[in-house]
Amino acid sequence: MAINTSPKTVRPRYGTGLQGWERLAELSAEPPDLPTRARAIAGRAAVYARQGRVGDAVRDCRDSLKLAPLYAYPRFTLALLYRDQRAQYDLANQTLLRLIELLPAGEQRDLARLELVRTYRKQAETSPDGDSERLLDRAREELVKATREASLSADLEAWMHEELATVLDLLGRSDEAIVALRAIGGTTEQPNTSQHHERIAHLMAGSEQPREVEQELIEAREACSARLKGSHGADEEYTLHAALVSLTAGLAMFYAEHGINLARAHELADESLASAPGVLDLGGQAVCEDAGGWVAYREGRIGEAVDLLEKAVKDSGGDAQEWAHLACALEARSLRLRHRRRDTDHARDIWQHIVEHFPRSPVAEQARQHLDLLPEHLHPPKPLLSRGR
Repeated sequence: MAINTSPKTVRPRYGTGLQGWERLAELSAEPPDLPTRARAIAGRAAVYARQGRVGDAVRDCRDSLKLAPLYAYPRFTLALLYRDQRAQYDLANQTLLRLIELLPAGEQRDLARLELVRTYRKQAETSPDGDSERLLDRAREELVKATREASLSADLEAWMHEELATVLDLLGRSDEAIVALRAIGGTTEQPNTSQHHERIAHLMAGSEQPREVEQELIEAREACSARLKGSHGADEEYTLHAALVSLTAGLAMFYAEHGINLARAHELADESLASAPGVLDLGGQAVCEDAGGWVAYREGRIGEAVDLLEKAVKDSGGDAQEWAHLACALEARSLRLRHRRRDTDHARDIWQHIVEHFPRSPVAEQARQHLDLLPEHLHPPKPLLSRGR
């Protein structure tokens, strides 16, 4: 029985909707036999979990395991509830380790090992530095061991390498993370190929290899476009369309940040801005507006840049980078006499906002440098926070 999906003995036999729910309730209350009751209670636990009724789901998982201690499905469900809903990582680890002991060698056991690694990683993200590094090393060792020992399916091996890349990145070993992602391979039509290229580009962003980063971003966009063309009418069509728009904006921003290929950046930014309202939420649209505004700034279209960047911070609430882009554009516009004092004061307020609210941001030092250079005048501050920030 696969541990990452509901057991086939639950859904098909009991049906869906109200009738299926009533059948599950009937079997869990008055079981004709013990195994059926254990399956019914485990199925009901899964329903509760999807409804967000965590306490009821945990109770049913435990009750099912009392009736059938070797039953894998409720133990797997229970582990994910501990981890994802309650952040009880030690209990999740114990539950998964026991599950791994009980399962025979095979894909189900390997999936449990992958979830154990993800639990170590999630626990590390909320732990002090020393404990975090220890947990991440444990996750890395488990992944290396699993990939060496197991005969993995292509999908499972890809998931293992994706998780290994995430762990290595958290350990500060970005070069090794890139190797892990490139080991996956795949064609443009395969799932996640686009995400792999995008992640590699992100990992390489701090290096002095802009052309290699550019190539990864182009391949990510091409892979996503290829998947989208073959998904007409499928459930993933909308998601792929949204991803393609985001990747288009990301490539435009890359060109603008490096001051290269600006004509192409302009085309990509316009394309993403035209498509964004139909497929992205306000936060996603803000990413496209930020890219379009920064491209306009780089091309000297300052008025258009300010308009787009103001809309980006309004739609998203503004992260440090978006605010910094807007401040730069305002400073550039201040060179025009009509706007000089007002735009300079507004830019200064934004740089101060970055220093106060994003002190650890990569642009915080840039903000301090601008504050040292810009004159300070008494003026009524313009409100900077929006959308609840």
